[in-house]
Amino acid sequence: MPITFTPWLGKQKMKKMIIGTLMGLILVSFASAGLVGFLSNTVSGEVVVEGPVFYLDATLISGHDLSLIMNNDDVKEGEYTLGNTKNLARFTSDSLGIDGNFYKHDFDIYLILEADGYTGDKTGAVNVSIDILEEDGTPRGINLCQHQIIGIAEKISYDVTCKGKDNLKEMNPTDRIRLSIMDYSAFTINEKIFIKGNSKFQIVGAYNE
Repeated sequence: MPITFTPWLGKQKMKKMIIGTLMGLILVSFASAGLVGFLSNTVSGEVVVEGPVFYLDATLISGHDLSLIMNNDDVKEGEYTLGNTKNLARFTSDSLGIDGNFYKHDFDIYLILEADGYTGDKTGAVNVSIDILEEDGTPRGINLCQHQIIGIAEKISYDVTCKGKDNLKEMNPTDRIRLSIMDYSAFTINEKIFIKGNSKFQIVGAYNE
């Protein structure tokens, strides 16, 4: 997984300092949990890292929640239609095994969407939210990001960046992450979510502000 270190530029000189054990920590962490090294706040300067990736999976895991799998695109494919009585789709991961004290992150989201019954002036829309749950699935009231995708019509891939909040500092090792997609259209439009190997979101942009 590519890792790029970019020095922070001060007013008078360029400064770059990386703690000597960081690379080993990142490699070990990615090999085990896939998250700890990426999220760890152990660098002075700016760090740009791509990963980890969470893939949508059509497997029903509990109640109405579908699965969210980390760093594995071998998923069960399917479709989920929003509208009428089912206006919310939720995808939930296993416990992440990470603790607080992390950088702020953004989330690159890739979804394949289509709106049934759209016309030129009536299109679909969804609200996408990423939140933290306790191990038993109880919401912790921690929202990591939220973004609206509007103008949904024919079936295409939507690539959006959901600007992250500074709430990853509040996570516990047993916490889980959930992606929620809610019908947000002002019209009677049913949005279809296509669950495939490229339906995913990626945590990006670890940096020290």
